[in-house]
Amino acid sequence: MPRRFHVFYLAAVITACGCPVTRAADEDAKHLDKCNSWIATARMVAEAWLDDELPQHYAAATLAKAAAKLYGIPACGDIGRLVSELHSAVSASEARGVRQALAHLDAPTSRRRTSK
Repeated sequence: MPRRFHVFYLAAVITACGCPVTRAADEDAKHLDKCNSWIATARMVAEAWLDDELPQHYAAATLAKAAAKLYGIPACGDIGRLVSELHSAVSASEARGVRQALAHLDAPTSRRRTSK
């Protein structure tokens, strides 16, 4: 076979192999961005509720939605559970429970970022 064919074939194989990996990495980055966005929302809402700057019903509804969204994003791991704990604590007017859940909210995402 001519040398040009080998070069073309090699380029085609490299391109074909590189595309799925790039797409997968892009998808992972999108999922992680969504995860971080919902975490920031949950944190902001919980802190505003603790500071009496946000009504309980609004904070609880927002945290419930954030937890549901986080459960649906594979890259988020068990963070949905933490936000669900925030929701439960806000719904029960338990400031201590909110503070405890907030203390653990950033750890899983930080570990994910540093592992890349």
